[in-house]
Amino acid sequence: MDLPTLKKKLLEERGFDPHQYSDSFFKRRLATRLRAHAVSTYDDYALILKKDPDEYDKLWSALTINVTRFFRDAIVWEAIEKKMIPELISYKEARGEKCIRVWSAGCSTGEEAYSIAILLKPFAEEFTTFIYGTDRDARGLDRAKEGVYGVSSLGEIKPKHASYLEHSDGEYRIKDEIKRMVKFMKHDLLEDKYFKRIDLILCRNVLIYFKKEAQEQVVSNFCESLKEHGYMVLGRVETIFVEAKERFTPVDLGKRIYRKSEQH
Repeated sequence: MDLPTLKKKLLEERGFDPHQYSDSFFKRRLATRLRAHAVSTYDDYALILKKDPDEYDKLWSALTINVTRFFRDAIVWEAIEKKMIPELISYKEARGEKCIRVWSAGCSTGEEAYSIAILLKPFAEEFTTFIYGTDRDARGLDRAKEGVYGVSSLGEIKPKHASYLEHSDGEYRIKDEIKRMVKFMKHDLLEDKYFKRIDLILCRNVLIYFKKEAQEQVVSNFCESLKEHGYMVLGRVETIFVEAKERFTPVDLGKRIYRKSEQH
């Protein structure tokens, strides 16, 4: 088995699109998993994936390590800020709606939820905004609620956005005006009930940890959660399967930004 065949396997079986990574980076991370199992060929590794499905999670962790930070994947956030949010605001204004609901699913330690809060803050006087940050890891949620981060979490944050954090003693604390916009709570995407009437769901690099059937169910549930014209943003290594494509219209396929299809 060569590398393209292994990538195809990951895409077809888990909806994980490794083509967003450079070959050199992907090979380096993959090599760490081969060494962990004392194997040297992709055929051997494919057998390990077949025998031990938990190995998928370990591969994802190797690929996504140290990536939780504010405005992670800057070109995606640029599209959210410059294209998606203006479209959503215009849609709301045209219909006289005064409420925006956002769900950051799999929010980890909260940087993503706070990032979208920062982008929506300029509209806080015009719209009542509810942002829900959920995860099944209670420890990560405790950190999110505290809202205190190290310099490594700043990542690609712009100076205008960094103004919503206070710097003290080498740490950065989210200002209260942003913290008040976000409510964090424990939630399991595979077991718990979903929110309703959501305008935007952010679920980035979470689906890759689930099997295909679970991914399809989660995306189906997201569709039910979203209001008409609602948006869903996935991670750029993720894709939706054929069954779900009828439910969503791509807004920016390369950045994995979708809008709920009108018929659904």
